[in-house]
Amino acid sequence: MKSYTIEHVGIAADDTAALASWYEQALGFSEFFRTEGEQPTIFLEDGSGTAVEIFARNKAESKPGFDHRTGMHLAIAVEDFDAAVADLEHRGVIFLGEPKQVFFSGRAWFFADPEGNRLHIVHRPTTPWKRKSL
Repeated sequence: MKSYTIEHVGIAADDTAALASWYEQALGFSEFFRTEGEQPTIFLEDGSGTAVEIFARNKAESKPGFDHRTGMHLAIAVEDFDAAVADLEHRGVIFLGEPKQVFFSGRAWFFADPEGNRLHIVHRPTTPWKRKSL
């Protein structure tokens, strides 16, 4: 069977430039492509090279509700959970609720980007799965 590869993850925004700037400042992502126009589509990459596309939300669409776990979220792996919390808070990230215990003695803590999209940091001291590469 053929295997497929994710090229990027797309995130809708009312203000693409402002949201891309937030991802650069808060998470250290780097812009590598931008289209022309009032609401440009902007591609960023994280430290591993994974691409995130910030695109203009259709005016008829509503923003996803943060408390509804029916939508997608970005999970950001961290080596040191407490250090990542301190760093992100220093960068202006506001964590929501309390940190959660996740399987295999891990910890996760959710926050939202300025558009209300769900993100969380996650630290897993023991990874319960084996991946081809990272």
